[in-house]
Amino acid sequence: LAILAALLVPALTGYIDRANNEKVISETRMAVMAAQTIASEEYAAKSDKTLDASTSVNSNGSSVAYSAAIKSLGEVSGTVTSVTVSGGKVTALTYSGSKTCTYTKTGDAAGTYSVAK
Repeated sequence: LAILAALLVPALTGYIDRANNEKVISETRMAVMAAQTIASEEYAAKSDKTLDASTSVNSNGSSVAYSAAIKSLGEVSGTVTSVTVSGGKVTALTYSGSKTCTYTKTGDAAGTYSVAK
């Protein structure tokens, strides 16, 4: 039994860690989609508006911080610690849930997600 346990524990730990990474990447994707939706609305309303996590935006008829609006619209439980918007498009976003994940847009590609260890 000890030999079986010695073989299974590292394998299970690896599976759990990969599952947690996928969970935080999924939550970050939801936050990025919400951030892009809000950025597009703000850009359409006022094209010279620059946005960061603390910028006030209109959400459901009231003015709230951009990060709070992202959390509400994306229905994520973690915290959006930083957002970079350029030309009405989200170019970078850092999300902290069970782990910290960073989204970076690269050119015309969809962008990359990296989870901090």
